[in-house]
Amino acid sequence: MKGAINISDYFYGAKTLFIIPLYQRRYAWQQKHCVRLFEDLIKIHKEGLLSHFFGSIVATKASEVEDDLLIIDGQQRITTLSLLILAALNAVANGDMQTGNEDIEEVKKNYLYAIRRRIDRQIKLRPIEGDMEAYDALFTNNSDDFIKNTGITSNYELFYQLIQVSDLTFENLIGAIEKLEVIDIRLESKDNPQLIFESLNSCGKDLEEADKVRNYLLMSLSSKDQEDYYHAYWSKIEKLTDGEPTMFIRDYLTLKKGAISNIDDLYFDFKSYDMESHIDRQVLLEDMLKFAKYYRQILKGETGNTRLDRKLKQIANIESLVHLPSLLSFFDYAETNH
Repeated sequence: MKGAINISDYFYGAKTLFIIPLYQRRYAWQQKHCVRLFEDLIKIHKEGLLSHFFGSIVATKASEVEDDLLIIDGQQRITTLSLLILAALNAVANGDMQTGNEDIEEVKKNYLYAIRRRIDRQIKLRPIEGDMEAYDALFTNNSDDFIKNTGITSNYELFYQLIQVSDLTFENLIGAIEKLEVIDIRLESKDNPQLIFESLNSCGKDLEEADKVRNYLLMSLSSKDQEDYYHAYWSKIEKLTDGEPTMFIRDYLTLKKGAISNIDDLYFDFKSYDMESHIDRQVLLEDMLKFAKYYRQILKGETGNTRLDRKLKQIANIESLVHLPSLLSFFDYAETNH
């Protein structure tokens, strides 16, 4: 494990990609966090601070061949800083930010691109699907191309606005960014990324319980299985639950264990259930997807039977969900014995 290093040293590497594993949650920094970061950078510049701690980044090598890093923890900071630098570069190009002696192209190459990689997409940061499309669109510097209603785009636009109303030059901003320091934690092959992930997220409420369950289910798999299982099962579960699978997982677990989990304990209860039942990972995900389909039919009244759907919608309007595990069991029985 390395000590604190300057963020510029972390980003350095003309062949290195920062890969956000697809089991990670989408970019989720709130605008208040972005404002706080920008204010910190103004303070660094005006007070001439020599360093400013920017948190830790936990990563492991993505392969034995390339220098690419899988970001286990710290994707929010890396993505946010990339958005800020991209906003500054575009502001300079549009005449909305003054520049001094800073080498614009050098900053672009060091922070935003892996220019020596022989691949179609040389952008250094590779967010998860959905985020990547929004992130890449910002490189066009054309607001008509931007993907609206995403955290990626809204925080980029916020940074652009903050740049416009500040008196920082491009040189001032980059100088302040280069005072940021991070703890660089590089996992070795013998390390267990899941246990490290748990310890990093055991306190606080940064992650939803469903995020932790998703990471638990996918993190231990090979890269190929992660991608296959994510698309075949987890992404469908998220869609069936309108992007909020936490309550579904609790009801699923209640059905399986016969006890209701406290939301704050849901991740560890799910992990305990999995370890005790010894279910194959693919079989477990298949079962969860099956029940997620029942879950949607129950909550949305989408069985295809008009009378039943009307009754289900009436029940849903009562806004009492204690019946869901029982209904899930009934739907499974009906499907199995029809």
